[in-house]
Amino acid sequence: MARRRGQLDPFIPSSQPRWLIVSAAGGNPLSVVLLPPGIDLQGAFLRAVAEHRLRGWLIENEPNYPCVFARQGDERRMLTISHVDPAGAPLQHFSPWRS
Repeated sequence: MARRRGQLDPFIPSSQPRWLIVSAAGGNPLSVVLLPPGIDLQGAFLRAVAEHRLRGWLIENEPNYPCVFARQGDERRMLTISHVDPAGAPLQHFSPWRS
């Protein structure tokens, strides 16, 4: 997928920690790995994708962006890199109906 002008490369190393999350598609995290600041995010993500492939998971989309879906039988997983700690407090979302 081509990036549009103004979009940042999601794999640029960060001075902040990131988390590699494997979750049941639409569900809770199955595993969470803390990625320290400055790590090669693309390398870490591609290694996780390769590990899933080696274990027989079908990767449904190309890992050009840090979010892929994997399927094995009836089970479906999502692998992603997040800048938000999944163990932290839930994100607060704006609602025009909340006062």
